[in-house]
Amino acid sequence: MTPSTLHRAGITVVWFILLAALLRWWEVTLRVPAVLLWTTIFTVVFVGTAASIHRNHLLDFRHPVWKRPLLWIGLVVVALIGFTVVPAIAIGGVPVRTVAFAGVLEVVIPGWIMLSAIPLLWEGWTRWGVLAAIPVLLLLGMWAFAIRMPGASYSGPLDPLTPEQAVRRDALQTHVRILASDIGERHDGMYDELEAAARYIDSVLATMGYAVRTDDFEYSDRRFRNLAVERTGSGDTDEIVVVGAHYDSVEGAPGADDNASGTAGVLELARVFATERPFRTVRFVLFTNEEPPFFDTDWMGSRVYAARAKDRRENIVAMLSLETIGYYSSDAGSQRYPPPFSFFYPN
Repeated sequence: MTPSTLHRAGITVVWFILLAALLRWWEVTLRVPAVLLWTTIFTVVFVGTAASIHRNHLLDFRHPVWKRPLLWIGLVVVALIGFTVVPAIAIGGVPVRTVAFAGVLEVVIPGWIMLSAIPLLWEGWTRWGVLAAIPVLLLLGMWAFAIRMPGASYSGPLDPLTPEQAVRRDALQTHVRILASDIGERHDGMYDELEAAARYIDSVLATMGYAVRTDDFEYSDRRFRNLAVERTGSGDTDEIVVVGAHYDSVEGAPGADDNASGTAGVLELARVFATERPFRTVRFVLFTNEEPPFFDTDWMGSRVYAARAKDRRENIVAMLSLETIGYYSSDAGSQRYPPPFSFFYPN
């Protein structure tokens, strides 16, 4: 007995839900457990899909349907062994581990397996209709999760700055100039400059009246440090909102936008809150080692900080990351998005 249309449709819906959940999860995680979980789930659902069509013939492990999941399982095992033995391997400063897990093993192969499962379920024109629905649903998903914004985007000329805003603008420019121009490139390969940036941030926060907490960790006989200050809340003091940015730069760049601009934003928000009493506790954190070769490794500053916050059982309820916020120009036509994003975002 062949599966009914309702049966096929039900399994197809499961595949679409799985793919949507995968893309949503991939947006917020690059960790190995996600790969293992999705490998297991997609393999089980794929084999179940094949079993609903091929029935007892699937018991023959030489059946072609086994090739896809076995290939994926084999690649995951090889990748886990390889990146355990050589965790820091990189090409052009980009960790191969990140590309392999976040790209091929977490997205490309699951997508390929899904596209392989659909033809198992459907035949003829129905098959092509279902396959055609995939890009449509992906575009709708992109709109829902990556493009759609609450409210309306601002349009038109900006109002003149108030005296206080002008002071804040000048302070932001000063931070960016000192970090990106006076200090310049700052990362593990230019350690003295990285330390100079940390000292500057420390001194600025100290002049605001904060007691700066340094969160040190070591890598390759060098000390790296995250810097944090906070304003205790007046109400839910145990609920912490983290406002953070990384102060290191990528190799070969002064890092004005990425991420002296974000660092400047955190510093000036800390200045504003120095005389305010928020309801929740607000913590301002400047992270180190966000760029390659530390990105997506255990020595990435934000990952170190998050792990230690978890060990301390801190109740962090939200985190606002200020990243590359200085890339702005008011010249006409200078910031137009390419299609199809130009239909949703203002220029």
